[in-house]
Amino acid sequence: MNDSIQDAATRGAHPAIAAQVLDEASAWDLLGTVDCGRVIFRLMSCPESTAVLHLVDDQRVIIRARLTPTDAVDARSTNGALVAYEAERADADTHTSWSVLVFGRAHALTDPGRVDRYKRRLRPWVDYADTILAIEPDIVTAIRVACAGEQCGCLDATARDIVSGQFRCLLGLDNHD
Repeated sequence: MNDSIQDAATRGAHPAIAAQVLDEASAWDLLGTVDCGRVIFRLMSCPESTAVLHLVDDQRVIIRARLTPTDAVDARSTNGALVAYEAERADADTHTSWSVLVFGRAHALTDPGRVDRYKRRLRPWVDYADTILAIEPDIVTAIRVACAGEQCGCLDATARDIVSGQFRCLLGLDNHD
């Protein structure tokens, strides 16, 4: 799969693009350099994306979010709620970017001391972000994209389709009938 992303990113309309699939340790290092990303989850069988602040603690992504009653049931269940978390950084001047994807289960934290500590560190943009969630990773992937010339842009459609397909499959949104 990693070779497919590499191949797709380096052919087609943008031959000067170099895509590098990064190891998990590099992914965690990069994720720790930004404080904002998107949590992606299923809402009535459709993908939903919400921007949230995060922090990395012991190879878990900790976020503060507002849960609907349905979300709360999933996040408080033994199995947790299946989610994806994505964060990235792009530099238009240097034509470089990276993206980290974390797939796993989100669990609502209930230990009062930990909840208070995370709430102090994660100041929400909106007042109603009332739940601290820990995303326990099952899969962590990262890609760095660099452009060698002025004519290059983003990943070509084939590479985007591969990454999008990974999201859809992992969130159970593809029908393989």
